[in-house]
Amino acid sequence: MRLGAKVELAQARDADLAPMITAINDLLRRNLALIKREVHFTRIVSHELRNPLATLDAALALTQ
Repeated sequence: MRLGAKVELAQARDADLAPMITAINDLLRRNLALIKREVHFTRIVSHELRNPLATLDAALALTQ
């Protein structure tokens, strides 16, 4: 199953499965949103840490 995929309700042959399929799709949707937020946060943090780390690296190189 690929990221962002969902279970098709039309595939359910039993009407009793419809609530479970809806719940699974909601879970998949929330998980995808969480993954997207984490990726976005990681990119921001990575970018914000590059300058201070580069500055420290340059300062340490000058002291050696």
